[in-house]
Amino acid sequence: MSRPAFRKIMIGEPRAPRGRDAVFAQVKDVVHACSTARMGGEDDSGAVVDPQCRVRGLDNLRVVDASIMPKVVSANIHLTVIAMGERAADLIGASRRSSAGR
Repeated sequence: MSRPAFRKIMIGEPRAPRGRDAVFAQVKDVVHACSTARMGGEDDSGAVVDPQCRVRGLDNLRVVDASIMPKVVSANIHLTVIAMGERAADLIGASRRSSAGR
């Protein structure tokens, strides 16, 4: 905190928590649950959704959130989910356009 860049934006003086209880009061666990209902191909019997985000065994239901990630990402999970949503919107739009042509 003694670096000039930090000093410019710092409000007040830095202080460390004193004692074990004070440290644990500051520590928080933030869980970004993902990969609990993974996406996979036809050969993946454990996959809950297909590559078009359609829930297997149900009609007209798609899931597009962090739960369908096949593996936990090392990138920002929020940005990854936004990208997934954008891709799913493209897939849904393409699906609707092809259905309308029938």
